[in-house]
Amino acid sequence: MTTIISNEFLRDEFTSAFLRVWDTSVGYPLTCEDLGTQFDMSTGWIAGVVWMGGSWTGSVTLVMPKLLARRMTATLLDERLETISDDQIEDALRELTNMSAGNLKSALPGQMGLSTPGIFEVSKLSDLVNEFATVISLCYRCEGEAIIVELNGLLG
Repeated sequence: MTTIISNEFLRDEFTSAFLRVWDTSVGYPLTCEDLGTQFDMSTGWIAGVVWMGGSWTGSVTLVMPKLLARRMTATLLDERLETISDDQIEDALRELTNMSAGNLKSALPGQMGLSTPGIFEVSKLSDLVNEFATVISLCYRCEGEAIIVELNGLLG
């Protein structure tokens, strides 16, 4: 059975879940960014996604330029930037997305499961469209780069 959850509750819990994971794992300062900003996606962007199913159905997507993902991975692994492989970047983004979804899951009522995190390349914002409606879309600036965090789901 699907649970109807208010958008305000979702926004608060989703924002808190992402920021809690980011602050404890990566620690780079974030500033809010206007979603109307034009993003230069020609530099290569990567996205992590985790699907959620059960009392609430949806997905969490975390998108950032590959350069920022490389810096984030180096920080997470405590390694030099030049030693970071593409596989390590993908694993780190999967893990960060999974932790964000897991933190949100623990705040939501009812039972639900999480999928294995996935990764995909992003060349334009329309690449983020999926089978669910966008419920919340957050944008932050970090190290001069944009990060987009989206919650998509079934709306009651």
